Amino acid sequence: MEKVIIGSKDKFDFLGFTHINGKTRKGYYKVIHKTSQKKMKTKKQNAKQWIKENIQREPTEIIKRLNVKLIGHYRYYGITDNYNKLEEFRRYIIMTLFKQLRGRGQKKKMSWEKYNKILKYNPIIQPRIYVAIS
Repeated sequence: MEKVIIGSKDKFDFLGFTHINGKTRKGYYKVIHKTSQKKMKTKKQNAKQWIKENIQREPTEIIKRLNVKLIGHYRYYGITDNYNKLEEFRRYIIMTLFKQLRGRGQKKKMSWEKYNKILKYNPIIQPRIYVAIS
């Protein structure tokens, strides 16, 4: 796989992606597709709101439902050159869920150890590239 060098600042947003003019290491032209900042911000806000609304459920059920939502996100945005944005969204989900679970108990707060045990048996799905664009 060739490393891409972003050259010109010519870019535009369309269908939730930022399309950027770039070049490969060998100097060939390539269009780079990244999740647009505007869409990413909206997706994060929606995910946070959904977690807040469903925080009273069991953590295993929350994670199961989140994984369904994440698979849909990965299938749409999972294209070449966009893996870092998918991983950024996954990390955001993990941190937001931890903060919400930690805040729901009044006496004993959830620790990282307990949260990691929950994630060990109910992992949040890893991002995957579904469409490879040359």
